[in-house]
Amino acid sequence: MSSSANVRSLERLEGFLEHCQRTRAQLLKELDSLQTEVQRLTAWLENDAERYWAGELKQAQRDWVDAEQALLRCRSVVRESDRRPCTEQRKRLEIATERRTLCERQVRFVREACQMWEREVTKLDSKIFRSRDLAQAELTVAVSKLKDQLGRLDEYSRMRSGAVSPLESTSNEASPPKDSSEVNADSEDLPRDTEASEQGRST
Repeated sequence: MSSSANVRSLERLEGFLEHCQRTRAQLLKELDSLQTEVQRLTAWLENDAERYWAGELKQAQRDWVDAEQALLRCRSVVRESDRRPCTEQRKRLEIATERRTLCERQVRFVREACQMWEREVTKLDSKIFRSRDLAQAELTVAVSKLKDQLGRLDEYSRMRSGAVSPLESTSNEASPPKDSSEVNADSEDLPRDTEASEQGRST
């Protein structure tokens, strides 16, 4: 197992860390937007759509009752000679019947849609919860660990770049520089030794 580490890709790791942080922030933003849209559609189905068609059905039922009574009045005559075709009243009743049928169908459709949407919302809420937990918990832990590792790698890289090689350190310790006073002392002693040796030869 090698005792050294290759830290030449430190910048790429830092770029990956920034990408993880941006991904986490973007994911949380998209989840908030999705949650808002789900709530908006739920409110529209349960309030606007259901309330609208319920009101339309009540009005259609009143219109149908009025059209039926108008047709009955048209047909209720005492003498046969006074009988009328009541074409307008029958046409009005047909339109009211079609409108009432449409409203009844729409009310049933909205109720079924609300029930189906409620089941889908339960599934969506579960997925949104898991995705939010991924962004807030798992990605946060991963980013924290990656930051810690990058800090250690950066410190290790700076230690290696500022270290002195063992060969240079040993050479400097084996031959320390001479002090200036020692150099001067050697130079002063040299003439005395030379003079003493010349006197010995003369004697």
